[in-house]
Amino acid sequence: MIPRPSEPLPSFLRALFLLSFLFSCSQESTNSQTIHFALASKLGSFDPLKSVTTGNQVLQRQCYEGLLQYDSLSSNYELVGALADTWEISEDQQTWLISLRPDATFFDPASNPIWGNGKRAVQASDVLASWLRLADAREGAAAWFVLEGLIEGLDAFRLATSRGEDEAKTAWAEALDGGIEGLRVIDSHQLAIRLTRPEPTFAYRLASPYLLVYPREALSRSGLQFSHHPVGSGAFYLKEWEPGFRAFFAPVPGSDHSAPPRVHLEFLWVPEGSTRTMMFQNGELDRLSPLQDAFTSLIENGQPNSELKKQGVKLRITEMLDLTMLQFNMSDPVVGHLPGDSDGNRKRSLLRKALALAFPYEQWHQIVRSGSWAKPATRWLPPGLPESNAIQDIPWRRSDLAQAKKLLAEAGWPEGKGLPPLRLELGGTDPTSRDLGAMLSASWKRIGVQLDSVAQDYGDLVRKMNSGQAQISTRAWTLDWPDAGNLLDIFYGEFAAPGINKSRFHDSQYDQALQAFKSTKNPNERIALAKKMLARLNALAPAIPIDHRQSYLLTQPWLEIPTLNPFDPLPCASFRLKEVAR
Repeated sequence: MIPRPSEPLPSFLRALFLLSFLFSCSQESTNSQTIHFALASKLGSFDPLKSVTTGNQVLQRQCYEGLLQYDSLSSNYELVGALADTWEISEDQQTWLISLRPDATFFDPASNPIWGNGKRAVQASDVLASWLRLADAREGAAAWFVLEGLIEGLDAFRLATSRGEDEAKTAWAEALDGGIEGLRVIDSHQLAIRLTRPEPTFAYRLASPYLLVYPREALSRSGLQFSHHPVGSGAFYLKEWEPGFRAFFAPVPGSDHSAPPRVHLEFLWVPEGSTRTMMFQNGELDRLSPLQDAFTSLIENGQPNSELKKQGVKLRITEMLDLTMLQFNMSDPVVGHLPGDSDGNRKRSLLRKALALAFPYEQWHQIVRSGSWAKPATRWLPPGLPESNAIQDIPWRRSDLAQAKKLLAEAGWPEGKGLPPLRLELGGTDPTSRDLGAMLSASWKRIGVQLDSVAQDYGDLVRKMNSGQAQISTRAWTLDWPDAGNLLDIFYGEFAAPGINKSRFHDSQYDQALQAFKSTKNPNERIALAKKMLARLNALAPAIPIDHRQSYLLTQPWLEIPTLNPFDPLPCASFRLKEVAR
């Protein structure tokens, strides 16, 4: 999953917005029926296909469901049914028979709902239609990688939708009528899925926010816009919506979900960390993820500060299972790896390793991470994955200016002589992003390398990465499910940009090992294959691993939350409010 920062409002609008909502929040904070949240990024679309940022997925999960979900009471990433009531898996691990919950129901809160009473039972054909929309090439869904090459006949359907409107309409009609080879509706509540290969992570994929299910009628209903009118089967529905700024959810009438009927949810866009901190300290927010300067003022020795402790504020620390890195465009003639250029590729590999050895890791940790809430990425895989414990540290992921200068000279650019200026693309215009550019420029200057940095909106950065225009760029990848293959996928040749492989790394040895890795459940085989892949990454250095983030979450004493995991950060249907003095 890729975070997507947003531009703040113009100052005068921001001031008006914050004043109005600070007032409303202060009025509502005594109302125990509402749980208040603030998001750093602008509240975007409710279309599960079009908006895959973490913040938007949090909103979408309140009103949509997938087939499976994480057990909110388990810390071991255990899965339970959401829309699925039961599921059977064949001995070869390639055929799934899924039965839907008989009581699963869509709710349309519109004044002119799709159905007369606003409700309809969820059917297997809705799952089919939702997945077909994900596969439709015309949609350009970033999450297509979740099902790509995995379900028999689905890639062929996608290809047909790419050949023009007529073929796309025909493909849809045929698929909705009889399904496709690997995705068939048995009856209203049963769905048969046939995989192209055994896929150990398929159950996790069914619990991901990319496979949320919505009613098939919503695809064509006139006037229904997913962006602001979600129709789902979740515990909550969107009652009030101020685009970008505020979302207010109410419990679905007569819902049998675990959320108490009296609990409501309010999400606000509050871009400034200082404002979020103030609101939490005033009791106007029920949870807070402190970052940057707020972290050092609120957290002391891994605990809430003394004032927060007195108030009964609690702290939870969760491993994010992610990797923040500086990635190289491997198709770039200066820093990349070009087909057939063995001598040039050797030199450029030495250059990339020299840059890694000259990276200011400690400065990054202090300035960007406030000296905490992240662990150094001495290995490609984050702690917590079985394969991570069995692999060696990256040999060139350390600070060593002398060795950096040596490698640079060996590459043919002693003291940087003859090397053209490099260009760093930053995914933000905030002060921290700019500080990073200046910090890295100063650090690489010590070995004679000139670096120019460009601060821009995240969307502009993505467009440059997708088109191959980003020579060097910052990137963070949060695993979509607890499996090493999900991170290793970002270096898979077949997923090259505009897919998730933004570095455009391509190595046949790596790709072959990854294919084998994803087809086996044998722990020893997976570790052996992971070592092969990581050896190739160590040899070719398509990116500089920086750190693995941790989530620090402060919660008010009246908010009771279950065990959290990074793959479902806000399971609000299981949140509880208790009466305490505020």
